[in-house]
Formats: sequence, C-alpha cells, structure tokens
Amino acid sequence: MSNVIGVFPGSQRESMRLQEAIRRNCMCPPESIDPVCSAHDLLRDVNVMAHLIFVYRRRQNYVRVEHSGKVR
Repeated sequence: MSNVIGVFPGSQRESMRLQEAIRRNCMCPPESIDPVCSAHDLLRDVNVMAHLIFVYRRRQNYVRVEHSGKVR
C-alpha cells in the first residue's frame, strides 16, 4: 500500500485489529495498485489515526459513564 502513514501510532494488537477492520470494509477494486476506498483512505491521515487510537483506548470509560451516569 502506498500513501499510508509510515509509523502506526498504536500497539501491535491495535494494528492487527485495524488491519482486520480495513479488510472487512475495503471496497478497492481487486486489480487496484493504489488503495482508493474510504477504509484505506483513513490510513492516509495521521490525525485521524491518532484520534482513533485515543478513542479506542478510552472506550471503556465512555461505556461505563454512559451506563452508570457517573463521571469518574
């Protein structure tokens, strides 16, 4: 894949989960040399990737607050 970020800002496990999510949502034509779908396009924006990692790591806090109504 060209035109993707050079260093993934997350852990190896997060990288594997992201790769699986990209595979599930990829709509690139099979013969495409350069990914063009929106799933692959996310990989081109370092800010988006950093935000996704931030939210992924804090999702349990969001879920807990949503269900309990209490902010810790």
